[in-house]
Parts: sequence; C-alpha cells; structure tokens
Amino acid sequence: MRIKGDIAGEAVATAVKEENGRYKRVLLNGGTIPNYDKGYSIHINLLERVKESNLHSALDYHLISMPPKDFRLFDRFKKIGNNMSMSLEVFNPSLFKEVCPGKARDYTRERFLAAFEAAVDILGRGNVYAGFVAGMEPLESIIEGIEHFGDMGVVPAVAVFHPDAGSQYSNRPRPSVDFLMKVGKKMSEIYDREGFLPLIEGSGRNSLDTEAYLGGFT
Repeated sequence: MRIKGDIAGEAVATAVKEENGRYKRVLLNGGTIPNYDKGYSIHINLLERVKESNLHSALDYHLISMPPKDFRLFDRFKKIGNNMSMSLEVFNPSLFKEVCPGKARDYTRERFLAAFEAAVDILGRGNVYAGFVAGMEPLESIIEGIEHFGDMGVVPAVAVFHPDAGSQYSNRPRPSVDFLMKVGKKMSEIYDREGFLPLIEGSGRNSLDTEAYLGGFT
C-alpha cells in the first residue's frame, strides 16, 4: 500500500498547525522495489506533494532510501529536500555480501560507494548520511568505514544491532559496551572535525549519533 501525496501533505499540514511549531522535519523512509530509479522517483514525487501542501512552513525534508542507479536523480531531490540517507549497513566487503545479499547482488557495494560520492557532489558535505549497524562487523572495519565516509563528507549514522526473535540473527550476540564506546568515540572525532550534525538530534531510538555529536563517548 502506497501513501498518497495529497493525504500525506494534508497530514503534515495538520500536524504543523495543531502542534504549534513542534515539528521541524519531514522524514520519508519507504520500501524498495527492483527498479531503483523508479523507487527513488516515487519517493521524490511524494515529497514534492507534501512540500506543495506546506510551502509556508519552515520544515526540513529528509529522505532515507536506496540510491538510484541514475545519479542525475540526486539533482531532482536537491530541489525539494535538505539532506538524505542511504544505508550501507556494513563496510567490510565480504560481510556486506553476507549481511546484505540483495544489495550486493542487485546494486553492488561499488555502486553504493559511487552513489555516495555523487550525492555529496550535488548536495554538499554534511548533507548525505551513511547508515551503519554496529555489531554486524569487526570493530576495525566499522571504524574504517566511519573514517572513509567522514573524509568523503558523508555523515556516519550508526544504529546498534539488537537481536529480534525469529529473525535470521536472533542468536547473534549484541555488541559490547566497550565496542560501542570505541565506535562512538570515533564518530565524535569525525563529527567534531567535519562539523557534522546528527540525523535526528535528541532522538533516533538505538542510534549513537546524538551522543557522538554531544561528545558523550570521550
């Protein structure tokens, strides 16, 4: 079931009006279809309709999506949105194939990295986020990924792995506190050095972003 743009725009407008400026951002996170360009375009179309219904608000617009294969679509997003996220999940090439077999097969890690470069060229440093899951790869490789994207101008956004009952990784151990402290400390270094902001400051459920931004791991 797809959300219709008019309904989404009306819902956002009602929330802005009724909550008296409480909301600052529209974050769109949708599913994935085999045609990545079409899927990305569907997201853009929806954001366009929402923004058209809220032209007088000061909302920021953020998209979490699989990247398109046609990088020219980033230019179209720039006319609507403020920043966007793409989730690589793990940086280690071998583990990427294991943890994300669909992404590895249908999109490839190499094209993912190229998409981040193209998105930064269009949207600017600090406006593109790379999603990681801490606990799905060794400490050394997630640290390498955080540094790689930081140098590129991409903000590392790190969620903590938690085993869900019935999932493929239901018996996988959670990352240790020491592991997370080291990941968070590296994130803090990159955020401070590059002037990065967390994706959702003050929130984010199981993410480390705000704590890293505030220096909570030093």
